[in-house]
Amino acid sequence: MLRLSRREWAWCFYDVGNSAFYTTIVAGFFPVFFKEYWSQGVAPSLSTSYLSFASSIAALVVALLSPALGMVASRTLGKSWLIGITGIGILSCFMLAFLGPNQAGSALLVFAVGSASAALALTIYDSMMTQITTKDRYNQLSLAGYAFGYLGGGILLALNCAMTLNPELFYLSDKAQAVKVSFISVGVWWLIFLFPLIKWVPQQKVTQLPLNTVFSGFSALYHTASKIVTTKHMSLFLLAYWCYIDGVGTVMRMAVDYGMSLGFSSNHLIVALLIVQFLSFPCALGFIYAAEKIGAKNGLYIGIAIYCVITIGAYFMTSVSHFYLLACGVALAQGGLQALSRSYFAHMIPKEQSGEYFGFYNTVGKVATIFGPLAVGVVALVSGSNRLAILSILILFLLGAILLGRSAYHR
Repeated sequence: MLRLSRREWAWCFYDVGNSAFYTTIVAGFFPVFFKEYWSQGVAPSLSTSYLSFASSIAALVVALLSPALGMVASRTLGKSWLIGITGIGILSCFMLAFLGPNQAGSALLVFAVGSASAALALTIYDSMMTQITTKDRYNQLSLAGYAFGYLGGGILLALNCAMTLNPELFYLSDKAQAVKVSFISVGVWWLIFLFPLIKWVPQQKVTQLPLNTVFSGFSALYHTASKIVTTKHMSLFLLAYWCYIDGVGTVMRMAVDYGMSLGFSSNHLIVALLIVQFLSFPCALGFIYAAEKIGAKNGLYIGIAIYCVITIGAYFMTSVSHFYLLACGVALAQGGLQALSRSYFAHMIPKEQSGEYFGFYNTVGKVATIFGPLAVGVVALVSGSNRLAILSILILFLLGAILLGRSAYHR
């Protein structure tokens, strides 16, 4: 039975708020609204490229800032940094609601800022796991965080879907206004689930003056990077993670856009997202027990294999029922693969330096997500085929599995 302390619950609750940004905005309404409202009249392949490039730029910003942020946060007031960066993400949710039609450039800018803020906040959030629980509970807590994040994000997404499908029941004029209210609801939801962390998770001690920490943090990055590079099992795992998490992130960001390019209605695509959210909750909890039986590394192999099947299936997809079936596959693997990657890495690193190590961990993930959406966008432009673009993701999962196999670390 899952038993968490109050501090651990507070940590999980933050994922409930943060996940709403990724479900309702990143994976759900923003791609649809961008095509139908902010970039009306633009060719589907071109709007796909715009969205891909904006995602890549946001990932690049995160990749550049994460190591230094992790270093600084681990030596100063990490929780305060988390709150401040989350505030920027919440503000971006509100700003999206006030953009008018055909404001594609402004929408992409605000979206990129919000995406970067959400990801940078997770750099600090991930590193906090090692401070609030014991090493033997990393797998359990990491999976619990993802599980409740999916559940919470799914609940809000379901409410927002109801608003967009029946805006008159919520005293809204039309679907566009309902989507804008949904953006606001994400900001409010995120703020609500930030409060338990503010109240129950203690602030760590300041070991250096903030100004000194900023300069020493940047200068110490090379030292931490050197330790990672010279530790074979860690460097090989991060290379593997680079590849397969790129595939996971690209699937998440581009699935709705891909479905729309095949002619599926936005309502069908949102239903698929709801399937992913609510089915991911029990599947992620199931991975807790699977990891205890077969180990985290074998759990990672299973997740990668499922995503390979999903990617091949997406290439041959012809109907909405196929899309729903693939959504079930994503739900089965997504939470376990992400959560076990986080806890697997946490076992490798020194607890007192978790901030800087997770800074690099998240940098690897975000550098990877620069290339995934970018590759999809380039292949779509060159070939004119979104099917070939989505199939290109398969290479990332295969490389990830090969590199993971070469890592000698077992947990």
